Amino acid sequence: MLYLLRTFGSNGYRQNCVGYQDVYLYDFSVFLDIEPKLQELRVNKRNSPEMAERFFEEWIPLEQRYFEAMKVKERCNMVISIFE
Repeated sequence: MLYLLRTFGSNGYRQNCVGYQDVYLYDFSVFLDIEPKLQELRVNKRNSPEMAERFFEEWIPLEQRYFEAMKVKERCNMVISIFE
């Protein structure tokens, strides 16, 4: 049986999941990798200038550190790169 779970953001590999280092919680996982310039365009399009600045200075760097520390991209079954 294949279980499909759609997640948004980086919550799919949380450290507080039991056995997160040794046991994958899903049958198949996909990492969506976006080109930085396209990400910037999209963030600016959907946010006020103040919120966009928070994304660039706060959220995106935290997310990148999380991806690196948890090796999220490397642990996924498939990587889809999104370019403009």
